[in-house]
Amino acid sequence: MAYFSGREDNKIDEKGRVALPSKMRALLHPEAENSVVMIPTADPCIKLLPLDQWREAEAEMVENVDSANKRQRQLRALLMSYAEPQVLDSQGRMRLHPDLMKRVGLSVKGTAAFIGVGKSIEIYHPDNAPSLDDELSLEDAITEFGLGSFM
Repeated sequence: MAYFSGREDNKIDEKGRVALPSKMRALLHPEAENSVVMIPTADPCIKLLPLDQWREAEAEMVENVDSANKRQRQLRALLMSYAEPQVLDSQGRMRLHPDLMKRVGLSVKGTAAFIGVGKSIEIYHPDNAPSLDDELSLEDAITEFGLGSFM
């Protein structure tokens, strides 16, 4: 299985559309049907899942929600209210959800930073994307994920 990685910044057009970077688009499985699903996250980004990955997450969420638990039902409804499959057009573009754009500080004719994070992609305002200027360091990442033996 190939995983998404890397960062690429793309412009958002006047209709709120942005192109999924071609190197990330190339990693979509045929089962994704050239479609992605965007959902909000606790971080200042939009989580982008290939349709096949979303279907797995959706099934797990539906099966694991306690129907007697009002909070779980409301949280499921909240997430699923944003989860509309977006078929990429011939130029690889998708329309960003206006509420999600506003939540993470993206704007029409602005720029979106795409970061591959394994099975999914995160979309940030470029100023809010994780960077080495933050409290993060490559050394911390190597240590956190036990990659020292590969370096």
